[in-house]
Amino acid sequence: MPLPQPNGLTSLVVRTDFSDDTAWDALCAVLGTAATCVNDPGYDGVEIGELLGEDLHHVFLADARAQREHLLLALDLADLVGAVLRVPVDRFAEVSAHLSSGAVDLEDYLCAGFSPPSGRPSGTSPGGGSAGPRRGRGILGRRGPR
Repeated sequence: MPLPQPNGLTSLVVRTDFSDDTAWDALCAVLGTAATCVNDPGYDGVEIGELLGEDLHHVFLADARAQREHLLLALDLADLVGAVLRVPVDRFAEVSAHLSSGAVDLEDYLCAGFSPPSGRPSGTSPGGGSAGPRRGRGILGRRGPR
């Protein structure tokens, strides 16, 4: 099933777990107008590989963990295809704006060591290892995460 286009400069947040409507509603309320929330049961249990090749730069997935812990899963669909990064909801607007504008890509965040509050590693390359050295602009790689 093809993904819809986001509204304006927002990013898509696609619900992939339908076990807790209250958690989903709370997540979308926190995200507010910064996100285009997609609540379509057709995406229930969708795997990352099923979304690769979509005509978007990135998408955020709201799996069970994202809804429970407010840690969205950002998925790169253009540059480092298949790379993922957990993004705390309180950083969503910033990360989404950077990704949507093209000023920064997911690889920049990965190479800058962006991580969720717990300090656990937050992203991997499609092969499962680290994203490796950043080639190109490396905007966040020079500044570091905030």
